[in-house]
Amino acid sequence: MTEVQLQALLVWLTEHDGSVDHRATKQLGLSMSQLNRALALLTDAAALGGQPWVRTQDDGQRRTLWLTDAGRQVCATTTRAGAMVVHALRIDAAGTAEREEWLAEEVPVALVYNGISHAVMMASPLDLEDFALGFSLSEGIIEQAGELLDCEISSSVQGISVGLQIREARFQALKQRRRALTGRTGCGLCGQESLEGAIRPVAKVEADWQVHADVVRAGMAALAAQQPLNVQTGAAHAAGWWRHGVLIVREDVGRHNALDKLIGAIARQPERDGVLLMTSRASYEIVHKAAAAGIAVVAAISAPTALAVQLADEAGITLAGFVRGERMTVYSHPQRIVCESP
Repeated sequence: MTEVQLQALLVWLTEHDGSVDHRATKQLGLSMSQLNRALALLTDAAALGGQPWVRTQDDGQRRTLWLTDAGRQVCATTTRAGAMVVHALRIDAAGTAEREEWLAEEVPVALVYNGISHAVMMASPLDLEDFALGFSLSEGIIEQAGELLDCEISSSVQGISVGLQIREARFQALKQRRRALTGRTGCGLCGQESLEGAIRPVAKVEADWQVHADVVRAGMAALAAQQPLNVQTGAAHAAGWWRHGVLIVREDVGRHNALDKLIGAIARQPERDGVLLMTSRASYEIVHKAAAAGIAVVAAISAPTALAVQLADEAGITLAGFVRGERMTVYSHPQRIVCESP
């Protein structure tokens, strides 16, 4: 049994206390022998500091599992949303010291449309309904949020499966262009079948409004204070939607995933007169997804790529990079950024 499998069982029991063993094996993707090995460890009071973390009851027909108070305490102190604790050795000028470190979780997330698996992405297990909706919109699988009819999330030791039900016409269109797509952290093109399919046509964004440079800077400053996963782990990107002084933020180990989550979070908001803020470089895929969502202003804390600037110019998107402190560089459609004093 791996530490991840043990932790998965503990976390599962926090929500399914009093379940029978067969249900645990089915929902966690474990064999009965694997579950038995896990329970041997988690019920061994001597090995766990004097108190077992799980207790069982076998009436001859079925075996029921419960978390003990000690087990609940372990779950409360060793798992947080999107992060887990590990033991590490810190080495610095003062010497060495053992310590606990919080690390960002990265798990396979399978997106399954109408029963057919379409994509497996490495992502943070946070805001997955937003992720599923945003991915569906930014990839053109659906055109409107209302075309996603249902979303069901299920976990196993192998990862997380997100089952989506979309309108039949959209599903038939998806089957026409279905491809094997296995994403890695920060990779938006993995699994494309040809070079011709890599650079996709971009949507045009029509917007005649303007935003003051100070507003963009204020948004980026606000974003820095609303990234709990990154503060905790130092390993997450954030995408923020800054509009009229209100900031919506989504985080993920992958910048494209963070943006998909944000697109899903704002999908049902009719207005698009806000600024997309990214704590990463501005890549081709960031601009492409922004265009699909109808976002006219994109501000990134780091540099854009040359292809991102080319695509932003073509799409009608204002793209700013190096948005740090008082500085920013606007690479396309600068007419939307007002610099004069009000």
